[in-house]
Amino acid sequence: MPLVIQNAHSTCGCTVAEWPKEMIEPGKTGIIKAEFNTKGKPDFQEKPVIITANTFPHVTKVFLKGNVNKK
Repeated sequence: MPLVIQNAHSTCGCTVAEWPKEMIEPGKTGIIKAEFNTKGKPDFQEKPVIITANTFPHVTKVFLKGNVNKK
């Protein structure tokens, strides 16, 4: 059964995700791109990307984690 990603989003406006809109056939790959705007967010950050797809479980969370250097 092909993978169908219905949505990928974060809980804040500072993180934006893009996902493949076409079905991903078994054995193939796709890329979910997430971009985090670091402006005004120094030090350690952990931002969720919530993925909704035709999987079990229906919702999967992944996290962008890292340190933002102060300038």
